[in-house]
Amino acid sequence: IANDLLQRGVRQVKLRLSAWQSDGIRQGGASRLSAADVLGGKKRLLDLAANLRRSNVSLYPDIATQHVYDNGSFSPRSDAARFLDRKPVKLLPFNPATQRRDHDAAAYYALSPAKLARTTDGLIAAYRSFGLQGLSLRDMGDALAADYRDGRQIDREQAADLVAKETERLHEAYGDTMIAGGNAYALPYARHLVQAPLTSSRFG
Repeated sequence: IANDLLQRGVRQVKLRLSAWQSDGIRQGGASRLSAADVLGGKKRLLDLAANLRRSNVSLYPDIATQHVYDNGSFSPRSDAARFLDRKPVKLLPFNPATQRRDHDAAAYYALSPAKLARTTDGLIAAYRSFGLQGLSLRDMGDALAADYRDGRQIDREQAADLVAKETERLHEAYGDTMIAGGNAYALPYARHLVQAPLTSSRFG
């Protein structure tokens, strides 16, 4: 695909690669990374990055840090944010056809902001083994979860500060970061921005 774009005169190609991990688009945590065997595993991923680099195309493997599926390595009881009623924040994706929550899809959890620094530590260590520079952060630019857990309450303003701090750490570690969404606190740490909203939500 990248070669076809280049041959057709498209320049400055930045390739964002989603669902490249062994658990696909439904990530169980950002600190345990493994390339999907069905796509050729780690070797083919690195081959792809090298081939793209020779064509001056940047590769950005996409990683979610705050929206986590319960695939065995994540504990909703201790790691998920809590609603005001103290229940874990469990969410359903939107169906693009109906613009409603899809109750037939797999649910995911919002990570507590208090756990984000630990997730960043694990991500930096795990991603270092791939030797890649580009990194796409799927939810660091637009996802904020307050946590109303007893004894560990974090409001959205505090969450924004924590997310900005960890986004900065990832930007310092890799430099070439792509961020989806584009909330103001994430902009200083994004070299590339995708899925920026074109209109206001009109919420205060």
